[in-house]
Amino acid sequence: AWAILYGSFLTGLAAAGTLAPALLLVLAAVTGVFLAHEPLAKLARSLKHGARSELIRQWALWLAVEIAIVIIAGALLVFQYQFLTLLPIAFFVAVLLGIHLKLTAGRKERSIPGELIGVVGLTSAGPSAYYVGSGEIDFAFWLVWLLNALYFASGIFYVKMRVGRFLKPELFRRRARDCAFYHALVAFLLVLAASMGWIAWRMLLAFAPMISRAFWHTFHAEEQLNIKRIGYSEDAFTVAYIVLFVIGWQ
Repeated sequence: AWAILYGSFLTGLAAAGTLAPALLLVLAAVTGVFLAHEPLAKLARSLKHGARSELIRQWALWLAVEIAIVIIAGALLVFQYQFLTLLPIAFFVAVLLGIHLKLTAGRKERSIPGELIGVVGLTSAGPSAYYVGSGEIDFAFWLVWLLNALYFASGIFYVKMRVGRFLKPELFRRRARDCAFYHALVAFLLVLAASMGWIAWRMLLAFAPMISRAFWHTFHAEEQLNIKRIGYSEDAFTVAYIVLFVIGWQ
């Protein structure tokens, strides 16, 4: 999740091509929202399943600190720097957060819809950084958001497929089919976008490692599951994606 949040922010920064001071406030705001999710999720679960009062107070205290950071940073961006379009973006992210918290309370946040909602919310850091850096809500704003959402949603299908290999065979076959379909669809959309002139052809290089690793592990079995190794490799792929994204965007 950290890789999604800050990876998206860096791509938005690169697309804007500037290092405006207000971007530090964006970084503080999106970090505050991200950190607020954990105590909010714990409080949401406590409403349904209960929790000790001292834990609830601890979660509420951390939530208050993080919400204060978001409010201060957001107020400066809107009233001092006049980035008024951040308000509907913030509202949209708040709606996604509310839906995700409802799923979390029901322990359904690890479902594909729950994780997709999380990806869309986290990748909003990219277009937010682009908007504050460039001052524009244009085609590039939506393109940054879409490209990041397509890339980071890949990990949902990929990781579930790799875990599914060590569960039931029919579950693996279903997840492998979903993973292959998603990555084939992403490849098709990227080629279509490049042929239409919406992105440069070299932007496909940013997605090539992600698509290749998905198909490789779909058809090549592994003897044991190592979740930490998958996590570290996903972080490494994210670094490669950011570098290749910057090259492709140029």
